[in-house]
Amino acid sequence: MRNTVRSSTEIPVDKDDGLHLRPMQVLVEKAAGFESKLTLARGGKLVDAKSIFEVMTLAAEKGPLVLQADGSDADEAVRALSGLLDKELGGG
Repeated sequence: MRNTVRSSTEIPVDKDDGLHLRPMQVLVEKAAGFESKLTLARGGKLVDAKSIFEVMTLAAEKGPLVLQADGSDADEAVRALSGLLDKELGGG
């Protein structure tokens, strides 16, 4: 039996126009490669990070997003996805 790990991080969305479709799509495509349950949270709303439709409902404007992962590859998923978003949002 694999160990279940929980990991999370806050990702700043610093662009005035927020998180657009392209970075959302890149995030969802990368998230699909992980076994862990991956969620994004903003303003009390929690969505499946593997669903483009759910991620779009966040209407992520400027401000923080919280990425959460539960599963055997949670730490790896959080590192990879937060780094990816940082790059997509111009921070890296």
